[in-house]
Amino acid sequence: MLRNPAMEQYQAGIQLLEGAAFQEAIPYFSTSIKLNPELPQSHLCLGIAYHNLGRLTEAVNAYEEAIHLDPGYGKAHRFLGNAYGRLGNYPKAQESLEKAVSLDPTDPYTALALACAYDRDQDIEKAILFYQKALEISLDEPYRKAVKERIKELQQV
Repeated sequence: MLRNPAMEQYQAGIQLLEGAAFQEAIPYFSTSIKLNPELPQSHLCLGIAYHNLGRLTEAVNAYEEAIHLDPGYGKAHRFLGNAYGRLGNYPKAQESLEKAVSLDPTDPYTALALACAYDRDQDIEKAILFYQKALEISLDEPYRKAVKERIKELQQV
């Protein structure tokens, strides 16, 4: 079997991400990218590490590169939308999350993230729509309860 050093570095980084060792994972994903810059998943995971460290601008850059390499990478669009949301750029968050929902309409957490982006931007109608979509797809507890409560709150506004 042929060795794939870029994938070996990626896999080592994944192990660290799964253990919440975000800072330690960065060099592995960076090396994976140096060895094979065409792996969108390495860019995504580098972004996830940055994101979890609060390094949101670097996360956005990594997510955008993953999307550049694979425009249909729904997970990258979702994480990009989440990063934009944390940066307070709700129009960009909504744009990225809408794309993610269109690419994977069965992911309740993408619909939930989009609902939250609309909610923070005070677009109540769209927030309710996507909260309901997340519920229809199937959210785990305690998210279900919290989403139902938020919908009730928004409907009273």
